Amino acid sequence: MTLVSSSCTPSPGHDKRTYQEWSEQLTIGVPWIDGQHKHFFELAASIGREQDEDSVMSTLRRLSDYVNEHFRDEEGLMALYEYPGIDAHRKLHQQFRHKVADLLETAQELTLEEIAEEVRRLINGWLSRHIMTVDQELGTHIKTAETGETIDELAR
Repeated sequence: MTLVSSSCTPSPGHDKRTYQEWSEQLTIGVPWIDGQHKHFFELAASIGREQDEDSVMSTLRRLSDYVNEHFRDEEGLMALYEYPGIDAHRKLHQQFRHKVADLLETAQELTLEEIAEEVRRLINGWLSRHIMTVDQELGTHIKTAETGETIDELAR
């Protein structure tokens, strides 16, 4: 079974051997969500620093739990702000949940470097692109709903 599809390749111009770091480019303008996204990157990068199997597995479980917590929170905001793309966004979240669950399930059979590589692919690829596309759209929707301004007015 392939844990990570080819659609989870690192974002363009990014060294595939390192973890992408949080940057302002990944900010969607909703502080609560931005803080959670930043924590994702920090948690994932810590896997690359772990030196033993127990630590890696513990951090991988924490990452899996955090995925579920974050997506629950984000989907709650989508419902609260009546986000029109909620169904499609939930499907994307479910796909990522499955990828992380698959990794957690098969991690015992992988080396520490293979686990770290799979996490890098998920973070540098799927998560980064997800934040920069669909989460950006969600952020714009929430900011528009909160301020009453149009998307064009927000862009000024």
